[in-house]
Amino acid sequence: NDLWDYLRNVGHVRPDWNPSTCIVAFPESADPKHIAELKEMHKEITSERPMTMPLDYTGKPVPVDAPAIERFKENIAARKDLCVYDEEMQSAPLVHFMVSHSHDARLLTHFYSFVFFQDWKQDLWTKRFVRDHMRYL
Repeated sequence: NDLWDYLRNVGHVRPDWNPSTCIVAFPESADPKHIAELKEMHKEITSERPMTMPLDYTGKPVPVDAPAIERFKENIAARKDLCVYDEEMQSAPLVHFMVSHSHDARLLTHFYSFVFFQDWKQDLWTKRFVRDHMRYL
């Protein structure tokens, strides 16, 4: 398809973002210190033994306004990788999430379990916006 080829050529593409192995993290701001904080949280969480598993939160969810590290720990589940919306992506005029079976690239998943926002207010706003206004047809 000409459109997909065009978007892949002009856009920033991250075909390695796999919902089963990584969590996409959006920093609180464009300040590089927030990206560093996300990476440090990820390092701290993944170095814990035993790792926290999703079933550990059954009946005891983390409050939406809890510290970022507690919310991140709940969301990361058994995934080991961190996919950060970094400076390169932030400065790109277009970010294209491609679907390609030959590259095993497909983001068909429940978005709310795949994305994490460092700022809890942005997290709520985005997830409510998608829930209330977007439809997959």
